[in-house]
Amino acid sequence: MSDLKILHLSTATSWRGGEQQLVYLYKELNLIRITQLVLLPSGSALQNYCRFEKMSFETFKKKGFMALGLASTLAKLARANSYDLVACHDSHAHSAAVYASKFFGLQLPIVVHRKVDFPVGQNFISRAKYNHPSVKAFICVSEEVRRILGKTVRKAQSLHVVYDGIDLERFKEPGKKLRKELEIADDELLIGNVAALTHQKDHLSFIKSAEILLAAGQKMKFVILGDGELMPSLKHYIQGKVLEKEIYLLGFRQNIDELLPEMDLFLFSSRKEGLGTSVLDAFAAGVPVVCTDAGGLKNIIRHQENAYLGKVGDPESLAEGVEWMFSDEERKLKIVRQAKEDVQEFSYVKMAKGCLEVYQSIF
Repeated sequence: MSDLKILHLSTATSWRGGEQQLVYLYKELNLIRITQLVLLPSGSALQNYCRFEKMSFETFKKKGFMALGLASTLAKLARANSYDLVACHDSHAHSAAVYASKFFGLQLPIVVHRKVDFPVGQNFISRAKYNHPSVKAFICVSEEVRRILGKTVRKAQSLHVVYDGIDLERFKEPGKKLRKELEIADDELLIGNVAALTHQKDHLSFIKSAEILLAAGQKMKFVILGDGELMPSLKHYIQGKVLEKEIYLLGFRQNIDELLPEMDLFLFSSRKEGLGTSVLDAFAAGVPVVCTDAGGLKNIIRHQENAYLGKVGDPESLAEGVEWMFSDEERKLKIVRQAKEDVQEFSYVKMAKGCLEVYQSIF
């Protein structure tokens, strides 16, 4: 079915990995002239991006019990424009689409993009939502996510794996912007992390790993690029340890394509991870990676071959990984080369092609 009309639904107000994947998908499908529209929250980061890039979108206001109001809006929009399917890009979008089908006469098949490795609630409402007959397919971001959904979704054949993709040509040659900004000496290693400051990203383990390495006499500086609700508590912890000159919380930065290649190592401490596109970005940027074995990271990491795998919630194992990575320069360079080779399988072009195949398969 080459003349698909797709109605994308996103309820996120901030900009994170899921929103980037939706943009990549929209742009690739737009190249082959597939009609699309994104229904998104008014005032969201995604709305600002869509407006700037001239992507087709409609907005809704997030207020009250959002799911029912959004469900009504979604059903009306679908009827008025003869779309072929609804693609839901987060859990709240999934809920609204099911409500639209159940209560407001939405007749379209629903495809759910599942990007998190959180277990599904086992109450009646959750199980009904994931097994509603209007939901024809789930696009799981990793084998781990498919495994978790498989415990709840009764129709195993509706579970498809399509890995997230990145822009393999995005990253620039390493510069010295961070080193100049923070006055980091050339003989100090720069260890970094790029992630929203949320509990599942477990930046406290990153900071505790830094403590261990600094206490061992390592000449290192540590930077975290990202913003979120844990910024105040993480700042307080760092100040309490008097580490403000060694560990920097730099907030959200637009120019990751310039800053990531500058890092000497990418240290990723996540507790929960659907796949881990930040790790893929580090691969593409030529930066060695030490990360936890959370969720879908196990699907892209081969321990001591393309990265080093530590344990979730274990700062000591992460610190050991950092020391291991820098203990042999030739081995480190071999790992970086292998990671750059492996990441070629994770392009956003391949991701969009896989999603389109799933969309077409339901007709």
